[in-house]
Amino acid sequence: MYCSIRGQHSFVTPEVAAQFWDCFLVDRVNVAVLTPADRTLQANQCIKNAPLVIQEREFVADLLVVPLEGYEVILGMDWLSFYGVQIDCGKGRLLFGRGKRPEMVYYGISPSMTVSLVVAMRVQDLFQDGEVYLVTLSVSGGATDDEVKIEDIEVVKEFEDIFEPLKELPPPRSNPFTITLELEAKPIAKAPYRMAPAELAELKKQLEDLLGKGFIRSSSSP
Repeated sequence: MYCSIRGQHSFVTPEVAAQFWDCFLVDRVNVAVLTPADRTLQANQCIKNAPLVIQEREFVADLLVVPLEGYEVILGMDWLSFYGVQIDCGKGRLLFGRGKRPEMVYYGISPSMTVSLVVAMRVQDLFQDGEVYLVTLSVSGGATDDEVKIEDIEVVKEFEDIFEPLKELPPPRSNPFTITLELEAKPIAKAPYRMAPAELAELKKQLEDLLGKGFIRSSSSP
């Protein structure tokens, strides 16, 4: 529901009105409605005395049936003035009543100045704890519409003609591979392998010789 001080009429979408055609009186009208985007909408039907329940109090409104974007019902100046509604923009509320003391106060949804971010795995837990009222879901981390292609993977693209792309997960094994661990087993104590400086220098010399002759190539691993 949206309250508009610019519109002289009140409106309802055809989708909502279709649910109550048989419940209320519908008049044939011919009203042209000009939207803020300079678009003209034609209203041919008007639901008379449609009940609206706000904070357990019932009101009535004459609603023109027009297609709306983003709203189901818009209450215009005709409805606001009929019930003597005052709009308190500073506190985001509607004051019902013509006296100094309002008969009813309706608070709208005020946007929060701070936004709390939460991962999707936590949303379900927060729902169960009653700590979630309104959630806006978004995906971060890059585009998700395009599938990852083999030619985009540096390590795999060289073997594109060897392996077929995987279309699904492998089937479960008939005999799952397991490793049996012994209770209270400890790591084997073994001294680390070390090479003498002379041996290390000789090994480097041999490797450089093999690289120069093309028998081996440098590792591309980072």
